[in-house]
Amino acid sequence: MGKVLDPEKKNEKYTWTRIHEIIEYAKIRKMKRLGIATCYSLLPEAKLLSDILEHSGFEVVSLSCLCGEVDPQELGMPGEIFCNPILQAEILNREQTDLNIMVGLCVGHDILFLRYSRAETTPLIVKDRALSHNPIAALYQSQGFFRDRFF
Repeated sequence: MGKVLDPEKKNEKYTWTRIHEIIEYAKIRKMKRLGIATCYSLLPEAKLLSDILEHSGFEVVSLSCLCGEVDPQELGMPGEIFCNPILQAEILNREQTDLNIMVGLCVGHDILFLRYSRAETTPLIVKDRALSHNPIAALYQSQGFFRDRFF
C-alpha cells in the first residue's frame, strides 16, 4: 500500500476501508477481472460489492457456494444443502479472474477454495454467525464476556 498512501498524511490509512484497499490493490496490479466467491447467505452483500467494483471499472464474475448444488439426500448424506467451494474456484479459474474475493465462505470451504483457486485471493467477509461476521470480537471478548467459553 506504500505506493498508494501518502506518507506525509499520517492518518490517511485510517480513512481507507478494506474495499478501498482491494480496489486500489487491483488497480496497481492492473487487474481487470475480479471474482467474488460468496456464501448463499451473503448474496445481498456480494451484490453490493459487485456493484461497487463494477462502478470502479472492473469486470466482475460472482457466484454462490451453491453452484452445481447436489441434494445431500441423493448421496445418502444428512442436511439440506451441499456447498461446492471447489467448483466455485474452478469456475472462476475458467473465467480467468485476476483477483478473487471471498465473501463469507464457511471454515473449511474457504480452505478448499484457496487450495483450488489459481488467482490471488483475499477475504472481505469472514463468516461468524454469532458475531455478525466480525470474528475479532471474540478475541476482544475473550478476556470478558466470552472468558468462560475460551478459558
